[in-house]
Amino acid sequence: MPSPSDAPFVLRAAPLGILAGAAFVLLALFVRALLLLFVPSVPYTDAIYFDFESARSFAAGDFLGGFRHWVPPLYPLLVSVPYRLLGDMEQAVHVVGVLLGALTVLPAAGIAHAFAGRGAGWIAALFLALHPYHARISVYGSSHAPYVLFLAIALYLALRLLAEPSVRRAAQFAAAAAAAYWIRQEATALVLFACAAIVAPCAVLLLRGRPAPALRSRVGTACVALVVFGLLISPIAYGTYVETGRWVLSSKGGVSLLGHGRELNRLAEDRVHTLWETQIETMADYKPLSMLALFREDPAGTAAAWALQFGALLAHAPEAFAYLLFPLACIALLRRRLAGRRLRTEGYAAAFALFNIALLACFYDSKRLLASMIPLFAAWSAIGLLESCEWIGGARGAAADDGDAPVAGRRARRAGVICALLLVPFLAHLPARWGYYIGASREEIAGDWLRWEQGAGRRIMDLDGCIAHYAAGKAIVFPVAEPDDVLFYARARGVEFITGSAAGLQKTRRTVWEALAEGRLPGVEKLHAIEWSEEDGRRRGLGADTTVIYRVR
Repeated sequence: MPSPSDAPFVLRAAPLGILAGAAFVLLALFVRALLLLFVPSVPYTDAIYFDFESARSFAAGDFLGGFRHWVPPLYPLLVSVPYRLLGDMEQAVHVVGVLLGALTVLPAAGIAHAFAGRGAGWIAALFLALHPYHARISVYGSSHAPYVLFLAIALYLALRLLAEPSVRRAAQFAAAAAAAYWIRQEATALVLFACAAIVAPCAVLLLRGRPAPALRSRVGTACVALVVFGLLISPIAYGTYVETGRWVLSSKGGVSLLGHGRELNRLAEDRVHTLWETQIETMADYKPLSMLALFREDPAGTAAAWALQFGALLAHAPEAFAYLLFPLACIALLRRRLAGRRLRTEGYAAAFALFNIALLACFYDSKRLLASMIPLFAAWSAIGLLESCEWIGGARGAAADDGDAPVAGRRARRAGVICALLLVPFLAHLPARWGYYIGASREEIAGDWLRWEQGAGRRIMDLDGCIAHYAAGKAIVFPVAEPDDVLFYARARGVEFITGSAAGLQKTRRTVWEALAEGRLPGVEKLHAIEWSEEDGRRRGLGADTTVIYRVR
């Protein structure tokens, strides 16, 4: 089988390989485009508050106005191109997500090919093309699908770099990682890990008292990767410095849910600026959110909180990596017979996956954060399928052919292709698990009503910004605070309407919901309510609920 250094980026530089790669991309495009018809795509909250605003500025040619130090600019820039042509933000988001999501089959195939050859690459491409959760995030209005693509490219190039370190490969890897950083700054983790892994073999030799003749060249290679990466991300770093007065890799780096919302969601002393996740306007606001400060102040409590979130992330793995594929990935990780270089590269990949998940657990326990690992796990699932078939085919081949290994190997690969094809209807059916139906989402219906009755351009405070988005209004963050402070903040920001689902308000803003329901907020009156029945809830995979709309005078 080919080594990682010989593995081409798109299966193999031959007509058959190119046609196969194009076929898998088209299949992935078809699945994601079809999913748009069945799954109402509600944009992600961060995209509404930040990315869409930047994209509108970029589309208008206002590049300086579109830059926000807490929003990496590449995703809004990508969205601004179709938005300028189509004039519809949601369609623009879908064009970017579906196209780049479909292209992710190529680096997934490259990773599997680097591990186990062309057959594994083809199966991994098929798995990713039909992957339920990856298809879902591709039609989801957020930066996750583009980020997964660029991070998968960077991971593929990292494997080649770790197999045979060189200055050229270090520069290629750093460029791909920088592109991923320009979408989501979590990509920094891969760069730090890869550079550490480059010098790790020499460090092990030195610790054992043995000479490490390649130490100088490996350290130089790691430095090249760091320097190229640093140069390519320097515009963002400099822009962040200009806005905040501090050099940081990410202006989101100090924001952590380990703070349990105490600092993230309180009003500042002027009762106007809200410390809500990335909506941080001064470095004085930023400093209390240091993750290191949390560990220093309460190491045991913070470690316990991290452990809970790490466990919660791992619990999401079977669904995030597909229920039918996750066991195959486990088989690949447990049974794979590794040797020589392949042991190191696959071992590095497994270590990075664990390191990345552990790092992400410092922030959230959301399933969507695992999306960045889907291409890698699709590769392992393909290998796990081949390993299983090889074990079965090897046993049968030994019985029928006196242990003719080539015959057993060929049978195993044929069996692997057949099994992969048999998985197609199951994988294609899994998106139905979300319980959506053809039709508009609740947020879209409520937003349409508000737009038609009150007009576009209104300033609307709602829990996740979706109703404001569909009402063609300006989304204002809904802070976690006492009712009087929320009302003061709303008036300071010119809020005209407060909206949300009754269930969501009761769960996340209970005191505010009680004040609204009881009419205790002066100048706030109930304007409209949309009742959602149990039957509607079953059709949508949701429960009965009520969407409420209040007017702020």
